[in-house]
Amino acid sequence: MSVLAPVAPPRSDASATASATAAPAVLDDVVVAGVSMRRLVDVCGTPCVHSGEAMGMRGDEEGCGALVVVAVTAVLAGPDAGGERVVCVDGHLDGVEARWGEARVLGRALGRSSVVRIVAAAPTSGMAAVALPDDLAVGDLVVVPCAGSPALHDVRLGGRPVGTGRVGGRGAGERRVPPRRRRRH
Repeated sequence: MSVLAPVAPPRSDASATASATAAPAVLDDVVVAGVSMRRLVDVCGTPCVHSGEAMGMRGDEEGCGALVVVAVTAVLAGPDAGGERVVCVDGHLDGVEARWGEARVLGRALGRSSVVRIVAAAPTSGMAAVALPDDLAVGDLVVVPCAGSPALHDVRLGGRPVGTGRVGGRGAGERRVPPRRRRRH
């Protein structure tokens, strides 16, 4: 049983129901406390965090306090010849208790998938192996349930995109702001 359940409008005709049983379910959206995660991303951007009980979440002893939504920034071929892919996301998920086994991609069928390695922050950060759809692409939204109550500052990258090293003594996302000058009257 998955932590995240597909949310789709109900179908009224019987033929649509019969065809829906043949195709794998598509996770179109996740709703937490009446808030659509797709709409939250539209308003706030990624990464974003929303706390509360999501529809279809398991009520186990550990609990699942929040969902983190991150966007895929790169899909790369892995270092080995086994075909494992490396996926970069725009959130720093090393400091939160992410449940990678329950991660889902919005707008994709829950059927065919392969194992990928998620790079959740800088290249030195840890990687998590998770099964995600084979047709994963840049811009896809990955919903990751997390234990506890992570805050947005726990998952935000801090201005530097994934994979950027130091250039000219500063990170590629950092810039020096000159001091403010006082006017003389």
